[in-house]
Amino acid sequence: MVLWLGGLPPLLLALDRAREGQESPSLRSLVQRFTPVAMACVLLIAISGTAQALVHIGSPDLLLTTTYGRALLVKLSAFAALIGLGALHWLVVGPRLRPGGLWRRHVRSTLAAEIGLGLLVLAAAGVQLNTAPSRAALATQEQIGQRLETQVDQVTLIL
Repeated sequence: MVLWLGGLPPLLLALDRAREGQESPSLRSLVQRFTPVAMACVLLIAISGTAQALVHIGSPDLLLTTTYGRALLVKLSAFAALIGLGALHWLVVGPRLRPGGLWRRHVRSTLAAEIGLGLLVLAAAGVQLNTAPSRAALATQEQIGQRLETQVDQVTLIL
């Protein structure tokens, strides 16, 4: 994640320098060089995240009923949006980047959005680090009798 998110501010800086007329490498070239690094990071994050979810969540209903699960949902949503923005840069914006072109304005705003979403992913990860994993939280609640569950018709109430 560090390689991916850490590479975004320099891309944004290169974009600003190119706009100011200072010499900089081709923006298209930078985006094309950054893409394989970002894709490798995405793949590694997806694999490790899936493994962690399987270990720590246990069942889909714990995604909505535990703090850890809800933080994971926020993280997954932001990660999906990051993948979408990365695909936009790679498939649409990158090939159309030219000095002084219209797409430079768009890539600036989408890179800023990508940085913001990356910070959201890191914040959600921080919540997860400071929260008991869903399986452990459920086991503790059941052990000390804090978990009450009742079902009426097709509605389940969990306290």
